[in-house]
Amino acid sequence: MNLGGWALDDEDDSAAGALYLYAPEGTQPYVIPADTLIQPGGFLLFFRSETGVALNNDGDWVRLLLPDGSPAEVFEYMSSHDDEAYSKTVDGGPMWTTAFPPSPGVTNSTGVTPTPAWTPYPTSVSLNEFMPQPASDWNGDGASDSDDEYIELYNAAAVPVDLSGWYLDDTDSALAAPDLTAPYQIPLGVSIPAHGFLVFFRSETGVALNNGSADSVRLLWPNYVEVDRRDYTSTAPDRAVSKEQDGGDSWTELYPPSPGAPNLPGFTGDEQVRLNELLPSPRDVDWDGDGQANYLDEWIELVNAGAQPANLSGWALADGQPGGAGHRYVLPSGTHLDPGGHLVIYRRDSAIALDAREEWVTLFFPNDQLADQFHATSFSGYDQSWCRLPDGTGDWTTACQETPGAANLPGSGGTGGSGGSGGGAGDPPYDRFNYDLVTIAHARTLPDDQKVTLEGQVTVLPDIFDDQQIYMEDSTGGMMVYLRSGEWPPLSEGQWVRVNGWLDTFNGEKEIKLTRIDDIKTMGAAPPPAPILIRTGDVGEVTEGLLAQITGAITGFYGDTTFYLDDGSGEARITVKQYTGFRRPYVNNGDIWTVTGIVSQNDDEAPYDSNYRILPRTPDDIYEGRSAGTSAATTRTSAADDSMSFAPGDAPWNITPIFLPVTGAENILSAPPSRSVAAVALALLVLLSVVALTKRRQPAT
Repeated sequence: MNLGGWALDDEDDSAAGALYLYAPEGTQPYVIPADTLIQPGGFLLFFRSETGVALNNDGDWVRLLLPDGSPAEVFEYMSSHDDEAYSKTVDGGPMWTTAFPPSPGVTNSTGVTPTPAWTPYPTSVSLNEFMPQPASDWNGDGASDSDDEYIELYNAAAVPVDLSGWYLDDTDSALAAPDLTAPYQIPLGVSIPAHGFLVFFRSETGVALNNGSADSVRLLWPNYVEVDRRDYTSTAPDRAVSKEQDGGDSWTELYPPSPGAPNLPGFTGDEQVRLNELLPSPRDVDWDGDGQANYLDEWIELVNAGAQPANLSGWALADGQPGGAGHRYVLPSGTHLDPGGHLVIYRRDSAIALDAREEWVTLFFPNDQLADQFHATSFSGYDQSWCRLPDGTGDWTTACQETPGAANLPGSGGTGGSGGSGGGAGDPPYDRFNYDLVTIAHARTLPDDQKVTLEGQVTVLPDIFDDQQIYMEDSTGGMMVYLRSGEWPPLSEGQWVRVNGWLDTFNGEKEIKLTRIDDIKTMGAAPPPAPILIRTGDVGEVTEGLLAQITGAITGFYGDTTFYLDDGSGEARITVKQYTGFRRPYVNNGDIWTVTGIVSQNDDEAPYDSNYRILPRTPDDIYEGRSAGTSAATTRTSAADDSMSFAPGDAPWNITPIFLPVTGAENILSAPPSRSVAAVALALLVLLSVVALTKRRQPAT
């Protein structure tokens, strides 16, 4: 190449615009003599003794000027040191370094040992896929054009890699042929995740890949050393050039495009992807994590039961009877599933609406052949899934835990009951008991309709006071637990449980409402907790829900369910609930009795003199005399005798006199009322009991 007429210069002193003008304090440009030649791949050296161009030691410019005076290339340096050369990192490249030793007249890299100042860089990142001739909107900007060309990188390392300053380029001739694409330098702070993908579109890089003619795709380190390269000679619309294995060495043009996802072959017919789990009736759980628990939380899960990765591009899901007009959802291009992997598809994405009681779900291969099918004929339960045990091959059942994105696990029941697990891919298993775990005392201060998790020991078992009701307590307080529907799991008195539900107030008493059996998790067995000893005047809001024990003198009684004790601190009502199947004992005014039971409240129950009462659980909770913890040993007469039991159809209880509660010393009845008065009182008691029973809440339907 003839460089005659070109020029060498330092700083730009041609402020006036005239060719080669210079400031008096600057160096005059050196014009290269006519017919000065530089050989292809060769070097041409100019010393100051020849050019007169003086380079400042504290920073200056070095410029190569075309014959018309315009700059061909300019380099600025800010400082210099003895025998320190500024060299291109690659001969003719764009990057400069001071790490190379001086090498005038020969290649800059000869005999150079790289230093940590500029290399080495990680070797785990490589080209993985590129698209030279797009025909689809791959970058999602709404248009299918040349901006959809992309270059994909893959990181084979187990740690992220910082790509700041790396380059993407096509053919290595941008400087020699200015009409070609300039290299794209990856911005500061860009990294690629471990075993991850990073896609660069032409709309961002400006790197234009030739269509129908030869070109190259290159990845370069910041020092412009070539890391990976792929040359190609032809293109076709939407035909990707891909590594056969992510990060490998072999290339193919037979794989479908998968920008940002693993490179996988197209449909082969050997894939073993199956329907694995689905949830048709979400209600209380935000399964898709969008902040709302609603119908869009329905989901369908697929599993890859094979030994090879599966490319699911073009596979389809459909609901409704086979051959019917159900909705169809086609999985997007680039969807893949690793061996043993799970893919969860939510209704918000697929628009597939699953029927609660009878539904067909069909999985189709890309060629529309049947891959798998599920048919449900019954209601699974709210927030309860249908699943296969084991994954992909077992029979369908609802006796499983909800595990979206994870392996199926057996559960506790056939129509609902998970024990509380599940979860999304890459996340901890879903735990139904994931609301705020608070103490019972704190829960009692919270407003109704707040969802919380409580943990404590069972003090009242099911079917003692009610078939839908138990009591539990921790070290801070006690509370009634109400199950809206279903059967309780096996429980023992003293067993630790965790419950998850909504706070509520029923007839004045605080309770936690559970939706179904899944909202109670049984934990370790333990001895029954001992009752707390309280004064009769302490039966009230502070002790509500606790298992307590009181001792006092009989001050009155009412029918076959109620009597009163007072230890001098205030009168306490004791009520034997009819559901327990036993009567209160025969008592006499002034006798000392001890009672153990739950402090409860009911503002809709006769008699109406006090909302608070103690509810004995069994006849053994009531006995005459003082407990061992309140006085010296006394003769104990248990209420558990034959005279206290009864069965439906028994004659009305009419043995013990019906004394009314004390409202003042002068009002206490010292003798039983007449038969006629007793009959009226008994009739009134029956009427009030019927009214109270009609006001009980009905089980959830």
